[in-house]
Amino acid sequence: MQNINPYTQSKTLQRRAQRAEHEYLAAIAQHCSHALTLQTCFATQNVCAEDMAKNYDAVRQALHQLRMRSNRALTGNGWQRNARYLPIFVPVIEGTTNTYDPYKTLHLHIAVGNLPERYSTVDLHNIFSACWHQIKYSKPDVVITALQAGNEAGWLHYCAKEQRQGRTDCIDYHNTQIPDHIVAQL
Repeated sequence: MQNINPYTQSKTLQRRAQRAEHEYLAAIAQHCSHALTLQTCFATQNVCAEDMAKNYDAVRQALHQLRMRSNRALTGNGWQRNARYLPIFVPVIEGTTNTYDPYKTLHLHIAVGNLPERYSTVDLHNIFSACWHQIKYSKPDVVITALQAGNEAGWLHYCAKEQRQGRTDCIDYHNTQIPDHIVAQL
């Protein structure tokens, strides 16, 4: 009988889970039209683990507020009346592992899609900026870029860098929203 090393087995399972998650997110990213980057006021330099966990939770709460505000700003009540209008919102929280750089903050990368076609990238910037600036922990630095068709996976690869380094909670599934008709296609 072969003796299996539990450490090796654990690492193998972790790699498989990361690969499956990456494939799932790549399928979602194909339905996203824009990438949003937001900065928070939470500096990361020399922050202890306990304070980082508190800051992370505060950012998750801020993301919930942003998601609700932006849903309403983009669709009115449409997203509540018809699930097909629900915007895609896939947030990644980064910065918890970078406690050495004095210029880093906890920051967000968010893939968005299923947006009303009437909005240009400039309109979306104004909408997301207005919603973000109403949040307690926001900084005014808001960047939104249109994703080029076929390059959505490149965005995903960039945003999941901390996940590849073993930080499995950087993708905030608690605040992820994807309309059912798109989930059915995955």
